[in-house]
Amino acid sequence: MLHDEVHYALPVTLTGPAREIVHTLYVRPTLERIFDYRRQVYTRLFGGIQPDGANAHRQASASKEKTA
Repeated sequence: MLHDEVHYALPVTLTGPAREIVHTLYVRPTLERIFDYRRQVYTRLFGGIQPDGANAHRQASASKEKTA
């Protein structure tokens, strides 16, 4: 099991709606890309459940092959 905790602070000069815009358009997508990449690498190195149900699809395909 891998657990990550992220703490970050935007510049103090950003206030009000500007902070939310920067978070929505830059910070969040950047963090999502970083952790998507990490998930892919760890899955490739150690195996495990694929995101987005890919593992369930593979299991269903394997079940069909066994019954055929």
